[in-house]
Amino acid sequence: MLSFFTANLSTIVVGAVVFGLVGLSVRASIRDLRGGKCAGCKGCGHCDGSCHGCHTEH
Repeated sequence: MLSFFTANLSTIVVGAVVFGLVGLSVRASIRDLRGGKCAGCKGCGHCDGSCHGCHTEH
């Protein structure tokens, strides 16, 4: 079992880092949506209120 971890340590570390970054990104998007911000676009000025969070501001 230890030989499996030593042979795949780099893959496990990279996978954990990618999983953590995706989790942080999802968390930030959910927090933006709950806060009424426009999540997923760069701002409500260019989308004419079509984003989920934007039509609460217009």
